[in-house]
Amino acid sequence: MASPPLDLEKAPDDAVRAVNAVEVSSSSGGPDNTEISTQGKGGAGALNALRRINHRIEGLSGFEARGITRVPPSERQPASLSADLQVVILWFGANISANNMTAGLFGPLVFGLGFKDSVLCAIFGCFLGSLSTSYMAIWGPQSGNRTMVCLRFFMGYWPSKLPCALNIILMVGYITLNFIITGQILSAVSGGTMTIAVGIVIASLVCWIVAVFGMFIFHTYER
Repeated sequence: MASPPLDLEKAPDDAVRAVNAVEVSSSSGGPDNTEISTQGKGGAGALNALRRINHRIEGLSGFEARGITRVPPSERQPASLSADLQVVILWFGANISANNMTAGLFGPLVFGLGFKDSVLCAIFGCFLGSLSTSYMAIWGPQSGNRTMVCLRFFMGYWPSKLPCALNIILMVGYITLNFIITGQILSAVSGGTMTIAVGIVIASLVCWIVAVFGMFIFHTYER
């Protein structure tokens, strides 16, 4: 029998309610049931301790607590021209990075292209490369999920882990190159008074602050 179509709006909430129901039923069974469950899972005690620490950290003011949790409709911001413009500026600033600017220099330095030809190649190459990504990006506002979470509805639970793993590898290499190039740039503009290692540490601290305290700081900077 064919399964009914999956509702992107209701499915994540139903899953959360099911998990909560299981947790409530397991926790209300008395001390004996709790002991049996802990012995069966083995690491349940340590897992619960980590969850308590995680909840305590998330309760601190200013920390980015939302991970892959779905954003309910009540917490979503209404669409507006200013919000769309801010998204454009955000991605424009993210792509005008040290790594991408270095790749743009390949035109005149490696392939012997002029400035105009290099700019045109960069613009149209970015446009063609972002077509698939921009189409996938519209799934997030419609479902309230991250793009990687949306892949589960189209590829399945286990197949979607492959692009997620490839994305992690890609981002580790991308960020590493950005940190190294940024450290070299900071060392060059400081006249050699700052070493490359110190520049890498400074760039890493800035990214760490944005990652820990959320996108609010980044959005404030972009405004």
